[in-house]
Amino acid sequence: IRVFFEDSQNRLWIGGLGALHCYVSGKLKHFGVADGFPASVAIGAIAEDASGAIWIGTGTGDLWRYQNNQFTCFHTPAEWSSCRFAALQADANGGCWAVTLGNGLLRFQNGRFTSFRTQEGLPYDNITQLLDDGNGNLLQSSYADSTLNASYHYDDPDSVVSCGLANFPAN
Repeated sequence: IRVFFEDSQNRLWIGGLGALHCYVSGKLKHFGVADGFPASVAIGAIAEDASGAIWIGTGTGDLWRYQNNQFTCFHTPAEWSSCRFAALQADANGGCWAVTLGNGLLRFQNGRFTSFRTQEGLPYDNITQLLDDGNGNLLQSSYADSTLNASYHYDDPDSVVSCGLANFPAN
């Protein structure tokens, strides 16, 4: 098991190295090809947006949406190197943000991906965690050091606002 996520309907989503499951009302549902979801795909992250859609980021770099009992796949652009999703966060403006192992921070909104990497001002391209601070800021962290960084504000997501917030001593 790689990730647990409880959604607003109290369903427990479980993602692992080769499967996606949902535990609801005492029953475990496995999602596979018959449901429109690929078999044997690693799940790296799960989130929910304000409309109740479930977002699933995979180790193969595909972003999936589960809405109205249907899966839809969104592929990152072919010219990008393979993305491994590590965490997802839906924002208040209808976007879905993803941090990746190697491809920085991604935003999916209105059917398209935007990539933010070290070239755009991020401190690292290997990002492991993502959190909405409740004030429209995305907090992200990396394996590279113990600094917590605020990278983007929802109202102006096209500009990097990267700043170290705290440096935690490594133990």
